[in-house]
Amino acid sequence: MASTAAALIRVEAGGRPHHRKDLMAWNSAGDTVFGPIAEILLKCDAPPEFITSTLTTVIDGLFHNDWGHDGALSSLAEFAKHPAVVAAFRNNDVPDPDDP
Repeated sequence: MASTAAALIRVEAGGRPHHRKDLMAWNSAGDTVFGPIAEILLKCDAPPEFITSTLTTVIDGLFHNDWGHDGALSSLAEFAKHPAVVAAFRNNDVPDPDDP
């Protein structure tokens, strides 16, 4: 499963990873990093545990590279109907705004 997701990520990203951190403003990480990875995992019907585990790691990495809380909330709203994705945000202390 991981190799399938990795292959899809390379294809969706144009096959060329960007290694220069300064190419992207971190407030756009939801659209350029998180969103595409989440969409690929959902498209390839990855098991929910795999989706949650993978995205928990991605979210943590983005936060360590100055991804803001507002960007995280925007991405959470975009994928709010997917429980495995919501769980990954919860694992990173980003609560679902719809929860009381």
